[in-house]
Amino acid sequence: YFINKQHPDDYKPIQKPITELIFHRMQNHNRLLLRICFKIRDNMFIPVTMICDTGAPTHLYINDITRKIIGSKIVFDELDNQLIQGDNYRLLVNKSPELYRNTNILGLMALSKFEMAFKDGRFGFNNLPEYF
Repeated sequence: YFINKQHPDDYKPIQKPITELIFHRMQNHNRLLLRICFKIRDNMFIPVTMICDTGAPTHLYINDITRKIIGSKIVFDELDNQLIQGDNYRLLVNKSPELYRNTNILGLMALSKFEMAFKDGRFGFNNLPEYF
């Protein structure tokens, strides 16, 4: 039910945050997907799907749609890096690579920060926030 690497309910505002872990299995192409929300304002959350990618070296890579929706959450540090900050995290934000321009990617640094674990065909996080 994913089209262009997006869930049909991505980007549709909801009142309570959701977190969904998906082990997408296909012949010769498996993916770990995380559906998580960005908080836009009180009682408004926007769900997005992120590919959990250990080959992506930094924190977050977001597509143009996500950037447009959450742009106000992105701040700049003293070195002009783009960041999203929460109570217990600070994530660098980059544009999704051109080859994957329609995707949102949770990179290795974020997977480590949120303590991703994989065992017996299941994955999870030990330190994932309820939303970004």
